[in-house]
Amino acid sequence: MSIRIRVRRGPKARLPVLGAGEFGFTTDTKEVFIGDGTANHELEMTARKGAPSGYAALNAASLVVQNPASATVTAAPNSIVLRDAFGRSKIAAPAAADDIAQRAQADAVQTNLDIHSSLTIAHGAVSAAMAGRIVVRDANARASFAAPSAAGDVAILSTVTDHAAATTGVHGVGTSVVESVAGAQSKVDIHGALTAPHGATDAAIAGRLVLRDAAGRAKFAAPAAAGDALIRGARLTAAEMPDGPIGLVLTGRGPGVNPVYEAADYPRNLKPAIVRWALPGWSGGSRDGVCTANVIYYIPIFVSETTTYIRVGLWVLVASAGTIDIRIFSWRDGVPHSLILSAGTVDTGTTGPKEIIISQVLTRGYYFLAYRCTGTPICVGFSDDARTPAAIMRKLGWGTTESVLTVMAAYADPAPAPTDIARNMFAVLVLREN
Repeated sequence: MSIRIRVRRGPKARLPVLGAGEFGFTTDTKEVFIGDGTANHELEMTARKGAPSGYAALNAASLVVQNPASATVTAAPNSIVLRDAFGRSKIAAPAAADDIAQRAQADAVQTNLDIHSSLTIAHGAVSAAMAGRIVVRDANARASFAAPSAAGDVAILSTVTDHAAATTGVHGVGTSVVESVAGAQSKVDIHGALTAPHGATDAAIAGRLVLRDAAGRAKFAAPAAAGDALIRGARLTAAEMPDGPIGLVLTGRGPGVNPVYEAADYPRNLKPAIVRWALPGWSGGSRDGVCTANVIYYIPIFVSETTTYIRVGLWVLVASAGTIDIRIFSWRDGVPHSLILSAGTVDTGTTGPKEIIISQVLTRGYYFLAYRCTGTPICVGFSDDARTPAAIMRKLGWGTTESVLTVMAAYADPAPAPTDIARNMFAVLVLREN
């Protein structure tokens, strides 16, 4: 069955705006229009009006022709460009700057580049000292420059020669001369044989090289820092005293105490093989003491052998709102120094045992346990007749009933220096051994 396709039609006066691609035929004027959705555009009909001047008639035959009659691969004026069987086409030589270039022009540019790159003297380069010209080496690979005037200018031979011939002692040996290799070596040998070069001295003078005197000695200022040279008469801190011969350890360290070397196994097996609470180096009865708020109490202890401590604690007998901050400091010349452990705080608002879990290894030596209250609790401490480590007493020169150092201050690192001494009842902290 055949299908008939019709387009919109009617009198031209009633022609509406056609949709995009929609055709319309005026039955009274015999015209054909196509719309774009905004306006109607009339289609030229050769059968009625004839082809416009200079254009071929639009017909089915011309629509299928791939090579219009005017298209050509040659550089013919006013013709459509047609590619040949190899996809190429010819154009006339360009005349204006924006005309299409031919291959001949591109080849010429490449030829010029090749010629330029092979030049040994390009852009007017010269070996002479001419201003504003590129430098080229001459046949002997040399080039000339003007005499230098600024510090960054290139030096020339005459500049160096004049310097070497100067008579102002610029080389440090009176009238300057160009030194020979043998002469230079001779001066080095003489310098190497000097016994007191560069102002070296055996006196303790700052900024001078050290020279041993006739007895092989030299003087230094008294040491102030840990890495300074030690001089006779200076005293070491406990931490700075070295260990002795192999198999021996140093005991009784500190100012005013004669060092004593003892067998390395001396401190061993002193601690019972049981888990216990202890204040290392202390023994005796107990007594309660009222803590003063904001005062740091430093309790000296002596650890007889390397021990791992897993708890630190105390017993609150009478509660007081607040906390106790517990810490461990190192020992330096009988007073607390650098912070080793900040264990934390316990609440003193209730009575009973208070403890903090820790894991702290302390090697053999002296330390300070420290605590600071924010309230005024009464805690259980040692009695006045408690026995403290004899070495501590010998080091510090304290009485047997007052062994706790105090200072009203906030914690810091290094520890705030103690300003007073308290009774043994304020030694309220204990450590639990692992």
